[in-house]
Amino acid sequence: MRHLRRGDGGLFPRGRVPASGEAVEPGQEEGIRSSRPVRWRHVLIGGWQKCSFIDYPGHLSAVVFLQGCNLRCPYCHNAELIPRGQGVLAAEEFLRFLGTRRNRLDGVVLSGGEPTLHRELPAFMEQIRAQGFAIKLDTNGTRPDVLRQLIARELVDYVAMDLKDEPGRYPRWLGPQADPAALRRSLDILQSSGLDHELRTTLVWPYHDPARLDAMAPWAQGCRRWVLQAYQENTKSPRVARFTPPPAGYVAAQATRIRERHGILCRARTEGNTITGKPGLAAMQGAAG
Repeated sequence: MRHLRRGDGGLFPRGRVPASGEAVEPGQEEGIRSSRPVRWRHVLIGGWQKCSFIDYPGHLSAVVFLQGCNLRCPYCHNAELIPRGQGVLAAEEFLRFLGTRRNRLDGVVLSGGEPTLHRELPAFMEQIRAQGFAIKLDTNGTRPDVLRQLIARELVDYVAMDLKDEPGRYPRWLGPQADPAALRRSLDILQSSGLDHELRTTLVWPYHDPARLDAMAPWAQGCRRWVLQAYQENTKSPRVARFTPPPAGYVAAQATRIRERHGILCRARTEGNTITGKPGLAAMQGAAG
């Protein structure tokens, strides 16, 4: 991943974006407040990618990374976290950047970290929406009330939600904030909203074997699409030493197998970060036209 800027103007090493080691608002209730004119300025931005052809299907987009996450995924490729507030870019700076790209970009991806931890997120999204951009939200699904309110307020056009495992297994290895009931609610909200969305799973080897994916498949029933992608090895983190990327061809093979066995529209995101699997290949690749 390229063009990720940090506070000193440099690039993040190997395309990684730092995040805080704790939730942005620990102990706060899950709901979001009504926006005020200045609230969006407090969103903690770790960096952004100026242009992406593939992160938002059908759109040429900028990708902004918000700091903080409430999960502790042992294979997170952003495992080298910095304390919250260090290397933070001002929200005003990102919005000024968007103002210079109105005729070049048509979408913005809010990623992280976990964006829904920021109470100022709705006000920030309103500022993006006011500039005429479509908005995609990347989320781990642990904050269903926030997701529901963002959809109700028509602040989001596309949602990519993580499906990391069978939700019942989340707490034992992702942390106590990984509530299976919350994930179920988020899935129900997405599937009943009519909003375009995808579930996405990062496959780590040997954990995500075919039996594991088959056990996860019922949770993906009813979703618009399920996207599989390969784990990218981070050798600097001892927590992920036991995980490796899956064998060559495994991701695409499993996507095909899931389509045929479970009847789910399942796609594979390849090493080059393109999407394979028909129908709708061009749209899923986010072709710029």
